[in-house]
This record gives sequence, C-alpha cells and structure tokens, in this order.
Amino acid sequence: PTRHNILRHLAWLVLGAKPGDVLFLFFAGHGTQTKALHDAAEEFDQCLLPVDYEKNGCILDNDIHKVLLSRLPAGVRLTAVFDCCHSGTMMDLAFKYACSASSAPQCGGHMERIREGNDVKADVLMVSGCEDDQTSADVHDTATLGTGSTGAGGAITQCLTYMIQNRTTASYRDLFHATRDMLHRKGYTQIPQLCASKPLDLQKQFSLMNKFVTDKSVA
Repeated sequence: PTRHNILRHLAWLVLGAKPGDVLFLFFAGHGTQTKALHDAAEEFDQCLLPVDYEKNGCILDNDIHKVLLSRLPAGVRLTAVFDCCHSGTMMDLAFKYACSASSAPQCGGHMERIREGNDVKADVLMVSGCEDDQTSADVHDTATLGTGSTGAGGAITQCLTYMIQNRTTASYRDLFHATRDMLHRKGYTQIPQLCASKPLDLQKQFSLMNKFVTDKSVA
C-alpha cells in the first residue's frame, strides 16, 4: 500500500462510474493530521499514511476529494469506511451528523453543514472510526467484543459490521448510535463520525445501496 498504489486504486474505483452504480470503499490502516496549508476551512488536514509516507508523503483529505469524489457523477452511491486515527472529516464532505454524544437521546436527528461549497454530485456517505483529534483502536482478540468473530481487527469495523448484520431495519441514525453505544460499552473512547455529500435524512432505513433521501429541513 504505497502512496502511488493507493491513489491509483482510488482512481480505479471511480473510473467509468455512471448513474446507478453502487461503490464501497474501506480503508484500515494509519491516519494522522498535518497543518493545513491550502484549506482556509480547517486548521488541520487529515491524511492517510501509506507505507512509504516518510519518502513520498501522506495522502491528504484534499487528495482523496480530488482523485475520488470530484470525479463521481450524479446518481452514483458511494459508501466509505475509514478505520484509522484522525479520520473524522477524511473526505472533506459538506455535511456531518454533528453529535459527539454516544447516546441517541442526547442528539438531534439532523445533519449540519460544516463546509461551504460542495462539488460532489454523487451520494457519498462516510463513516469514520473517530473524531479528527482522536485515535481509532485496534482489537487484539475480537472475540472479546461478542460479535462472533475471532482474531485481530479494528474496533469500529467490528462494531459497525455487527450492527449492519443484526439491525437490518434500523434507520441511519439508530444504527450509527447503536455502533457508538457498543464501542462505549466495550470501553472504547473513540467517537465515530458520520459525514455525507448531501443532508441525508437520518430517519430513513439504513442502506449501503439506495440513493439518498435528503432532509429538506437542512440548508
């Protein structure tokens, strides 16, 4: 997973994408932050660390946005999961479910705009392992989570996968909070984040494939 190879495969994923296509991106690895030099909207850029980052640099959230998101046409659905540290706004998407609590009753039911402008035409949903200033935990023995799996893995990956498999009729909001709650019960302090290219209606049933139904109450 060198910088060149990761960027090449991101470009491959969206090559020839057309309306009706459903795409999925999963990254499990290392992430960090670096001072934002060309982005007035944030103090730090989030970035992925390829194996050759010391020689060739990291992959900025700006790079992901340019190589991946800006090339997707309207009518495409992309779901991305980043199980890495400092991943809260890894794709620089315009909307976020702005709630840091793990418990659903403490939160509203709407996304908020966190970034002006939006050149992403596709329906893009991103789940991150943690907030921008947090780290994402590894699990040495996933059997301790009670998900039915064994071996090592990422905490958010295990909990999110378990909820998708077992809460098949849950809304986006409820499934997301169930994932957060599970992490919290198991002693993890990381708070996964939910971002989107459009103000997704979080009360609709969770889907990895369906086109977005937008929340008309969000500007």
